[in-house]
Amino acid sequence: MTIRLLKDRVLVKPSAIEETNSFGIILPENHKNRDKGVVVAVGEKVAQIKVGDTIRKFKAVTGIPYSENGIDYLILSESNDIELIL
Repeated sequence: MTIRLLKDRVLVKPSAIEETNSFGIILPENHKNRDKGVVVAVGEKVAQIKVGDTIRKFKAVTGIPYSENGIDYLILSESNDIELIL
């Protein structure tokens, strides 16, 4: 990674969009899960999130898009309603 995150910023690689639910039912476009991702890097003042954590319920609309080596990421703030999956 060539990016250096400051303060409470978190770099997230969004997961692939789920086309079906756990029962195998195909989801309509407006119900596809777009709010999961894996933390790739964290800033110096991030308190609870570590690299490799899976997060959910982040606001992709407020994230800053970032692309490196053809891979798309989002830069989010830790206080941006990020919820960890334990």
